[in-house]
Amino acid sequence: MVFVIVFDNSEYMGGFGDRVVGIISISLISRLLNKEFFIDWKRETVKNIIEYNDFEKSNINNDNFKVVKIMNANFSHPFIKKLKNENIKSLTDLNNIFFYCNLELSKFLFHNKFFSNLNYYDEILKEYKLLYSDTIKIKNKDYVTNLIGNKSNIIGIQIRAGRPDWKEKGADVCNPNYFLTSEIIIKNLNNIKNHIELTYNIYYVFITSDFDNIYNISLDIFGDKLIYNNLEITHIDRNPNLTTIDKVFIDSYILSQHTNRLYISSYSNYGRISALSSIHNEIYDSENCKKLEPKNLLSKH
Repeated sequence: MVFVIVFDNSEYMGGFGDRVVGIISISLISRLLNKEFFIDWKRETVKNIIEYNDFEKSNINNDNFKVVKIMNANFSHPFIKKLKNENIKSLTDLNNIFFYCNLELSKFLFHNKFFSNLNYYDEILKEYKLLYSDTIKIKNKDYVTNLIGNKSNIIGIQIRAGRPDWKEKGADVCNPNYFLTSEIIIKNLNNIKNHIELTYNIYYVFITSDFDNIYNISLDIFGDKLIYNNLEITHIDRNPNLTTIDKVFIDSYILSQHTNRLYISSYSNYGRISALSSIHNEIYDSENCKKLEPKNLLSKH
């Protein structure tokens, strides 16, 4: 009677944002179909920093589990047809499945006439709001407390810069630029600063990015207003030798739970999941400072 999302070395599962999209999706389907939801996270070392409903600790015999792999915009999978068309009995009879999923799958269940009375947006947003308080909880908040102290009016900024070689590798197709140069990033950050100061006289900026020189650029622009987590910049699944996701997780947690406003790369799932789980709705695009509607961030596809 359980559904399990799996992150192991057998499949490319995308970055942290893609993983969370899968977690939210399977968690919501589990809740609506009255299944117990587990995470089986083996690909990286995460138990030191994240607390979650760990399948490895469940002692459930997995001999008869089925495997469902729906990744990378594979919307022709027969499981999707089941979600959309099966009757309640058939859906509730679905049990003991290992899911490999990095896309928003739960929306298809709301196409089913038996769930038409539920509001998809309300239900999935409810799931996102529980992300860091219930689904994947930070184990030790002391690091975050020491980093941000008692500062208020914290503005979160997330910039997905990419790399010049990603276009050739077919990656980041949702980013029309593929790679943001330092000149573009400096321009965007100055525009963000001007936009912030239309509202705030006193503020601090927490910034995260995959751009190598983001700290020095940000320091030049924001000076002593800057808050920065000085762990190694990582993008999980782009680095085959990566064993920890500490910076990725902590930065997303801070963006989501300790800011008053967010500027995100709207084509990045990393930014999207921080915005959707955020404690506020002050969400803006980091490239043009336009207000973003949460419901438009739920799925790239």
